[in-house]
Amino acid sequence: MNKNRTKNLRFPPIRFEKIDCCLCKDSNVETILKIPSYKKGHTYKQQISIGVCQQCGLVFINKRMSIKNYQFFYKKEYYHYYETAKNIDSNQRKKKEKDIEETIYKFIEPKIRIKNDKYKIMDIGCGTGEALGVLRKKIPEAYCVGIEESLIASEITKKNYRIKVINEDFMDIDLKDDNFDLITCMGILEHVFNPIDFLNKIWTSLKKNGILLIQSPNILDINPEIALPKVFKMVHTYYYSSKTIEKILNKTKFRITDKKLFSHKQIKSKSHIQGRILLLAIKNDVEVKNTSFPYEEISHAISKFIKMSRRRFFRGKIANLFHIKTLSRSITNRLKTTAAMEKKAK
Repeated sequence: MNKNRTKNLRFPPIRFEKIDCCLCKDSNVETILKIPSYKKGHTYKQQISIGVCQQCGLVFINKRMSIKNYQFFYKKEYYHYYETAKNIDSNQRKKKEKDIEETIYKFIEPKIRIKNDKYKIMDIGCGTGEALGVLRKKIPEAYCVGIEESLIASEITKKNYRIKVINEDFMDIDLKDDNFDLITCMGILEHVFNPIDFLNKIWTSLKKNGILLIQSPNILDINPEIALPKVFKMVHTYYYSSKTIEKILNKTKFRITDKKLFSHKQIKSKSHIQGRILLLAIKNDVEVKNTSFPYEEISHAISKFIKMSRRRFFRGKIANLFHIKTLSRSITNRLKTTAAMEKKAK
């Protein structure tokens, strides 16, 4: 972020809150990691605390900034990421569209049933609009609308695809009940402040038997080559496994019809940090009863990744992936001690 721009901004004081599990309301949360999480130039330099609910296995930031702080952070710092999207050429865009066609659209196509010319699609967090562009191309008779808080990304979507974009927070928009046939939510659920409230609003906005498509990172499929701050970020308030995301959908009266897991090795991305969960769910009339799930499975898997990541860092294999500032105090002290010993040896 531009330094002059930062100086002119008045950042509200950071207020923290400790939260219970939103899924089962349990307060028995095991903290498995505390780590600073920010990028160079960020004004908000927060240490995040990652916890696992010992009742249901949901992973989330259990001590986080207030919603006011988060909203300010997104608008003033995070959304400037889209500045680089202005320079993406048509070939890069077409490559992204092709990937969406081969994965996302291929996954949902069998479930799309168009009975009339009033088929309505909404993409929450549409970004620069590639997914909406593909859906418009494949279903030309459908009415498409995007929800995107970033003004830059919204303008790119309008320019490239001529699709209506509402430049607001989804939770603040007044939407009609039973209005949409298909709602897509890709790479968004891990960012929301309360996934239960978020999904309840989606449920209300869908028509009877309406379809919800969700794509989210998989906390149980992490690339072992990746450093901790690349996975555990301040902007990701929740970290889902396929089991916990299914539980949340069941609780909010969605019936899951299809599921597909993409390994991080399959994802066509330079970073390929985590695998992906793809889920299709239909608006249901009743809450689906959840089955028990031992939280230890998730806790053990994450703890194992943390140990592997730290060991690899000390071997020097991923030292270039993140700054010393992002390490915990104990690791920093260890590095300083090692450096002092090497200097003395010389």
